[in-house]
Amino acid sequence: MLEKPERLTATNEFTNIAKGVLSHHERWDGTGYPSGIKGHEIPITKQYDHLFLLFYLISINYVII
Repeated sequence: MLEKPERLTATNEFTNIAKGVLSHHERWDGTGYPSGIKGHEIPITKQYDHLFLLFYLISINYVII
């Protein structure tokens, strides 16, 4: 008979990943969602994500209206 697996608990690693996922739509000026955080409150990984996306869009001549 199979035993029940141990219950998973949150670790710092998963907490940071969750914060990154939740802050995907945050904006520097605080108008994003779901938390409305702004500036340096946004995790640095998401700040880099937005920067890389901007450079990518520029490199493919994407028109931003």
